Order: sequence, then C-alpha cells, then structure tokens
Amino acid sequence: MARLMIYTWGSLTQFFLLNILIEAPLCSQLFACRMGTVTYKSCLAQKQQLERLGEISHEHRKQLMLATLLGLIKTYNLLHAQLLRPIIPEEEFLDDKALQKQVGKDGTHLHKHLAKTLGTITPKTIPFNEAVTAIQKLRNLHLQMDNAVLEAYGWQDLNLRHDFYEEEYLPRKQPHSLHHPPRCSPRNPQAAV
Repeated sequence: MARLMIYTWGSLTQFFLLNILIEAPLCSQLFACRMGTVTYKSCLAQKQQLERLGEISHEHRKQLMLATLLGLIKTYNLLHAQLLRPIIPEEEFLDDKALQKQVGKDGTHLHKHLAKTLGTITPKTIPFNEAVTAIQKLRNLHLQMDNAVLEAYGWQDLNLRHDFYEEEYLPRKQPHSLHHPPRCSPRNPQAAV
C-alpha cells in the first residue's frame, strides 16, 4: 500500500538534507550504512551553510522552473542529461535528429519547447542557452550541497564520484496483477470488474 508523507519545517536545512537523500540514491545508501555509528555533527556555522545552500538551491530551481515553464520531473531529467550544453549559432537551426546528436533527447525537447513558448505566452520563457546555463548552475549547487552534507557528517574522506551513470530508476512495465487491475475504459467496460 502506498503512503503519502508530508513534512513541514520552519527551516530549509531539513528540506535540503531530505532533497539530497531523495535526489541521490548513492547518498541514501551511504547514509543508511553510516547512520548507525555516526551522528550529524553540525556546528552553528555548518547549519547556517546548509540553510544558505538549501535556500539558494530551492530559489534557483523555482526560478528555473518558472522561466522554462517545466515541472520538477522534466527539470531533473535535464539536470541528469549528459549531452546537454549551450549551442552555437550554427546549431540553432539544425533539424531535430542532428540536434539530438549534439545535445541529447532531453536537450532537443527543451529546445523545441522553448522555441515554441519563447515570447508567445505570459510569462515569457528564456532562450535555450540561458536555460542550459541555469541547469548547469543547478548541477553545481547540488554538488555543493552534497559536499556540505558530507562535511556536516564528518565524511570528507568519501568520494561521491559525481558523473553521469546509466541507472534504471523506474520499474519495467509489468503485466496486470490482482493488486493493480486494468482501468475501466469505454472499449473494455468490464476490465475493472
């Protein structure tokens, strides 16, 4: 049975720590391994640094999402898009297939989305290269947050090996089971019975 858990805090430090745990499976495994013997050793200066990084990251991500009119999942897909980079003027008019070779599938979708929405709706979206620069800044903020958490726990000896890795996050599509029956549809009204 799935559960929804809602957390509220008066400070972004906890948000920041939870964000790291959710965002980086490696970190969550790391914390699970070390939590039994090591406690959070944050002094006031470290807590303030975590708070500041949490606020900066949260605000930057919010502004990026507003400026691109993208949701959280698409924003983080771009964060993890290995080929994403600013394009040169000659690449601006490449067809989709050629552009995908240069900036990847997610980069091509972003380029098409921004070209379609740039200046045509309110609020206006930002140009592609500006969006890519903001995504690269978000990547850097996540790197800073990871390092700040390691420092707060006294784990500077760990190398998180930040890079792009192929990971399968979502389960493969499974056939319908008793736990998840097919939805009723106009073509198959008895499916949910």
